[in-house]
Parts: sequence; C-alpha cells; structure tokens
Amino acid sequence: DAPIWTDDMPSERMRSLAIKALERAKDRADRQSRLHDVDAELLPEFMWDFFWDSAVHIIGDKLREISEKSEQKKKGHKTRREGKVDQKWHDGEPFATKGTRYGARKKVYNELLVQCEKSTVRAVEILTHVLSKIRIEAGKD
Repeated sequence: DAPIWTDDMPSERMRSLAIKALERAKDRADRQSRLHDVDAELLPEFMWDFFWDSAVHIIGDKLREISEKSEQKKKGHKTRREGKVDQKWHDGEPFATKGTRYGARKKVYNELLVQCEKSTVRAVEILTHVLSKIRIEAGKD
C-alpha cells in the first residue's frame, strides 16, 4: 500500500483504516474470555480515543520539531545577515546573474516604497543619504 499522505483524501483513508482496525480489535476482544466484563460498545470508542490522542501527540511532536528547525534557520540567517552588516563596503563583483540583480533591486524598491509611502521627495532624500553613506564608508568621498 502507498503511504496515506499520498492519497487524494488521506483523512478518509486514515479513518477507514482506523475503523477496520477497531473492528478487528473488537472481534478479538469479543473472543477473549478475559474481557467478558468489558462493554463491547465502549471498547471501540475507547480505542478510537486512544488512537486519536496518539496521532495528536505524534503530530504535535512533529510540529515542535519543524518549529525548532525553523527557529534555527532564522537564527542562522540573522547571524549571516549580521556578519554582512559588520563588513566594510568594498568594490566587489557585479551580480552573477540578471535574476539575482533583479531580485535585489525589487527588494530594495519594495522596501523603499513602503518606507517612503510612495513619496518621491522622501525616496530621493533616503537614496541620496544612503549613497552618500556608502561612499563615505567605502572611503570614496
């Protein structure tokens, strides 16, 4: 059988499999004399609750694991970003590809658009200051 998550409706398949498993367990329980005093109607519900609680626990563990990995990645990005901020300006190399250059331009443009609220006066003031600061820090002025 293919993994449940590859189905079109994984929840329905999981439900169907769980119900079949519960029915088999109920049949086995009915056959076992030591369970004669257990109410046969309660057993499947109890087993379903246990199955559901187990699934919730496993999913919670996975979500916590994913969240921890995400936090570690964020910290890594922040550390790399801080490292770049601490570097001095230098001539460097042109962008490797047009796509990389376009992406960088778009990010700067979008941030400028938000910060300046599309005011050309504000945008020119900010860009003039930024270029001046870059020249000073690079020792070009």
